[in-house]
Amino acid sequence: MPTHRYLLHTLFLLLVVTLLPIQPGAQAQPAGSALDPVGSARNNPFAAAQAEAQFLPVDQAYQLEVVVEDRQQLRLYWQIADGYYLYQHKIDAQLQSADGPVGSQLSLPTAQPMVDEFFGEVSVYYYNADVRMQLDTAVNEGLLSVSSQGCADAGLCYPPRTQQYRIDFDTGAVEEQAPAKP
Repeated sequence: MPTHRYLLHTLFLLLVVTLLPIQPGAQAQPAGSALDPVGSARNNPFAAAQAEAQFLPVDQAYQLEVVVEDRQQLRLYWQIADGYYLYQHKIDAQLQSADGPVGSQLSLPTAQPMVDEFFGEVSVYYYNADVRMQLDTAVNEGLLSVSSQGCADAGLCYPPRTQQYRIDFDTGAVEEQAPAKP
């Protein structure tokens, strides 16, 4: 006749075996291994959201090229990554010469209207934005400050960003300056 302890042990094993999921071809893996089904992506309800939440660094999402068109005009061209957009109303540029601020006007292309959860009705650029900056007077050189802000369709909004460029209008050289450390 089986002992009380033997019956409990057998009952426990039956319980464990019936509660284990049966997967064809499944093999036991050491706990914590890369193939451990506990915590694996297929068993993690948040895995899809985590996988989609891989956002580009801001300098890859919005690549700005500054070109000297002539002594009184600059071209500011953003290449915008797929799934990202740039706010039209957040684009601004200022040129500082040795004599002080240089007056200018930005010519912004037509943008796509959208309703934004933070700013309401706005206009945005997808894929690219080609902006012209017309200067009031010709200058030899200066420091250009360009401000912009954009978001990813997946929900991340980057903080406003300012980039600075040293411009030599005589040679057409444009050199991005390292951001100032806070």
